[in-house]
Amino acid sequence: MGPSNITNRKLKDNVTAKSKFKNGTVNKTHQLDTPKVSRALAETLRSCPDREGTPPRSEQVLAAPTVFGAEGGSLNSRPQDNTSDVIVVQHQYADTVPVSSKASNPHPTIQGGAIDQVMAMLTTIQQSQDKFQKHQESLQSSLDSIHTKMVEQENRIIEKVNTKIDNLKTETTKEVDSLRTNLQSQINNLESAFKASTEQVECVNIVIKNIEESLNENCETKINELLKDGLKLDASVVSATRQTKREGSKYPGLIIAKVCKQDKHRIMKNKKSLKNSAKYAKVYLEDFQTQELRKMNYNMRTVLSAAGKENQFVLRNGVFQKKLQSTIPNVNK
Repeated sequence: MGPSNITNRKLKDNVTAKSKFKNGTVNKTHQLDTPKVSRALAETLRSCPDREGTPPRSEQVLAAPTVFGAEGGSLNSRPQDNTSDVIVVQHQYADTVPVSSKASNPHPTIQGGAIDQVMAMLTTIQQSQDKFQKHQESLQSSLDSIHTKMVEQENRIIEKVNTKIDNLKTETTKEVDSLRTNLQSQINNLESAFKASTEQVECVNIVIKNIEESLNENCETKINELLKDGLKLDASVVSATRQTKREGSKYPGLIIAKVCKQDKHRIMKNKKSLKNSAKYAKVYLEDFQTQELRKMNYNMRTVLSAAGKENQFVLRNGVFQKKLQSTIPNVNK
C-alpha cells in the first residue's frame, strides 16, 4: 500500500482493462456499502480507550471500495475458473491511518480497558481499606496506651493524696495532743492560783451543834444546805469536819466549819432565824474557841458563880458582858 492508501492490483493486461472500460463493459464505478459489522466495531473502538489510556479515536469514515477496472464482465458475474482478468479495488479512508498501526492491532479487545479500570479501582479500594485498618489499629493502640497512662497517673495521684492525708492526720494528732497538754497545764496553774488565793483569804471557824449524824455523811454538803435553807444566805463553807461526840452524850458530835470572815459575820447575824425553821430549830451556831480559851471561860464562870453574879454576865463572842439592868433578876427578894 502506498501513502495514498490505495491498494492496487496490477493488471496483467492494462490495455485490455482500459478497453473494457471504454467499451462499456464496466460502465461506471461500482461503490459497495460499508459493512455493518465494521461500522459497529468502529463505534465500539471509539467508545473504549485503549490500555495505554489514550482517548478514543475519532470516527473514521470508511468509504466504499471503488472498482477502477474490471475484465470479464460485471463484478457479480465473475467466472469461477481462473482467468487473466484482474479487478483493481481500492478503499479510500477519510483519514489516513498508518498501515503499521492497523497491522499491529487489527482487532483490539473491547472489554480489556474496562476490566483494567475495575481492577485498578478494586486495588485502590483494597489499599484504602488496608490503610484504614492500619490507622484504626494505630488509633486503638494509642487509646490503650493513653488509658494505661491515665490509670497509672490516677493511681499515683491517689497514693500521693493518701500519703498526704496520713501525714496530715499524724500532724493534727500531735498538735491536738500538744494543745491538750498545754490546756491541762494552764488549768492546773489556774487551779493552783485559785487555791492559793483562797487560802490567802482570812478564814475563821464556827461551831455547829445538833446536826444529825448519818452514815458516810458529807459535812460540807450538810452545812451548805443549812446556810441556804435555814439562814437563807448565799454562802458556802471552805471545809467542814465532825468531831467525835463524848461518851455517854445523847447529842451528836460537833461540826467545825471553816468560812470566810465576811461570811461568818452574816451567819452569826442571821442565826436567830433558825428558830423559825422546823428542820433546824434545835441547831446552834457558836464561835469557835480554842481549848485555852474554853478553860479560861470556864474559870470565869466559876468565879462569877461563887460571887453570886453569874446571872449578871453573859458570854458573847468569847467575851463576858454585863447584862442590862432590866434583865437582872432581884436576888434579894
